[in-house]
Amino acid sequence: MVKAHLIAVGSELFLPGHEDSNTVFLRQRLFELGIPVTGVSVVGDDETALVRVLEAVPRGANVIILTGGLGPTEDDVTKKAVARCLHKSLRYDDKVQAQLEQFFASRKRKMPENNLRQALIPVGSRVLDNAVGTAPGILLEERGCLYFLLPGPPREMEPMFEAQVVPVLQQKFGERRIVQRHFRLTGIPESAADQIAAPIYRRYADVNTTILSKPGDIQLILTATDDAGGGAASLERLSGELARVLQEYIYSADGEPLEAVVGRLLAERRMRLVAAESCTGGLLAKRITDVPGSSAYFLGSVVCYDNALKQELAGVPAEILDRHGAVSSTTASALAAGIRRRTVADLSVAITGIAGPGGATPDKPVGLVYIGLSYADKLAVKKFQFYGDRERIRFQATQMAMELLRRVLLARPVGD
Repeated sequence: MVKAHLIAVGSELFLPGHEDSNTVFLRQRLFELGIPVTGVSVVGDDETALVRVLEAVPRGANVIILTGGLGPTEDDVTKKAVARCLHKSLRYDDKVQAQLEQFFASRKRKMPENNLRQALIPVGSRVLDNAVGTAPGILLEERGCLYFLLPGPPREMEPMFEAQVVPVLQQKFGERRIVQRHFRLTGIPESAADQIAAPIYRRYADVNTTILSKPGDIQLILTATDDAGGGAASLERLSGELARVLQEYIYSADGEPLEAVVGRLLAERRMRLVAAESCTGGLLAKRITDVPGSSAYFLGSVVCYDNALKQELAGVPAEILDRHGAVSSTTASALAAGIRRRTVADLSVAITGIAGPGGATPDKPVGLVYIGLSYADKLAVKKFQFYGDRERIRFQATQMAMELLRRVLLARPVGD
């Protein structure tokens, strides 16, 4: 199986405001070429440190791409480090030297002496022409591995990759395609999801499984190469097994965010939604309206943070607030019913809770949230206890509000 490892070279990459963009570009392009990237390293302008990084690259990598460190200055050490690692000597390349001289002559400038360093090439390597700058790229094939040394400036690296690296990769490894399945889940902790999924995905060595998680949202990404090894078929079998055991929690099988899933279901059913938000302060409305075309199904949201506005805008009776408080099952129910009565919505959702860090009582801790739903002739309220800081609690509240909406739209139980 073809695997790539990327190494970004340059001490400036450790400074604020100098983030590496080369490996971001390369990861995307290699994915499109069907070559998975299994590791990325960043190392400063230190020859010994770079040698150590090269020696530590996993043996399974058969494409190693280095960017940066090919300039004319003393701290440009990439060629020296690669030559040292592979036990190669450096030699002057007459053709590269002539190109350098022509580059400066065409600009009517004298070539600095140190630019000759760029004509030093590891023995046995192939030069990759630089159509934009002075630093030539280098290709070395050693120990069954392709080493590509590319210049650091993206305006030089990207065209060199497209014009000279891509054809080599396609000739060497043929046309390949990476296939992927992107499950998204909610309503289950990461540890619980992995406990269910791990015994299954561990059986599929030719499928790479990645789990990304934040409170309220788990992403399970399956990746395989569509080649003679049967990776695509394995991925389909694994996807089917995981879908069966995690069906209750999966809201998307293609990476679609929950707000887009809910929006699509509303649009398909030609239903309109309205919301009343207290502790989330309009975050639910923001997420829903981040989806293009949401005006077709979303009427809007009332942010009724103060109790007076809960009464005035959503019609919550004063006696409910006095007796039960703003954070209660009864108030969530009244918010959902009241805001729906005052609009032409087909269904409504209401969120009230304590996002913290203050405002808690012994009976009502930080993270306590009630979500109310009004749909058809029904009212439903669900109680949640979320954990984390204010931002996390608010996000989880909106996530579960949309998950309850999704269940309603699919005619599934929403709980108590």
